[in-house]
Amino acid sequence: MNNPSKTSPEKYKSIIEKSQEIHFEMYSQEDLGILLRFLTASKKEARVLELGTGTGLALSWILDGLGAKGVVISVEKEAQYLELAASFFGEDSRLQLVHQDAHLWVNENKTARFDLIFADTWTGKFTELETVLNMVKPGGFYVVDDLNQQPD
Repeated sequence: MNNPSKTSPEKYKSIIEKSQEIHFEMYSQEDLGILLRFLTASKKEARVLELGTGTGLALSWILDGLGAKGVVISVEKEAQYLELAASFFGEDSRLQLVHQDAHLWVNENKTARFDLIFADTWTGKFTELETVLNMVKPGGFYVVDDLNQQPD
């Protein structure tokens, strides 16, 4: 993770460094980022939902693939992580960062529809799965991370 490729988003390396400073180690791998960028770019004016912003590593890939009229809503319950992501992307008008538990956000926004949903928290992977899947537009994408056994 310390040597991002030349195709990484501009802020990717800085986000990794800041994540390591605060001992945040739950970041998505670079190959997943490349996939997220590709899927986002494949949808003109994409509407993207990220459940679990973390420090913004996956978000950097999503924004890198997002067109000028696209929209990303990224939901994170941990204020410290969301603040770090906001320090990198808070000025991006295509992005709405939401400080809320994803479980609550999903249940309050069940009728919203997205071209891509990236679930990187319990909600959308282990809980509220059916609700989140119903939020994917026809022809859209649903991507999850960290389904293998984890130490935590």
